[in-house]
Amino acid sequence: MVGRPWQGLGYATEASKAMCDWMAIQGMARLSAHIHPDHTPSKAVAGKLGLHPTGKLDHDHEGEMIWK
Repeated sequence: MVGRPWQGLGYATEASKAMCDWMAIQGMARLSAHIHPDHTPSKAVAGKLGLHPTGKLDHDHEGEMIWK
């Protein structure tokens, strides 16, 4: 989570990319994200990481879209 004053500066993308790089070094081959349909910034970060919406919803988490 990024505080409001620092949103839009690329911190979430940078941190998420670092996490993905670390996960790859650890041998993790797949990544998914559960994103609320109305949360445009999270969708933008996921897209920058190469994730795409699957069209499947996680009904246990307020109908969040599953991205892979």
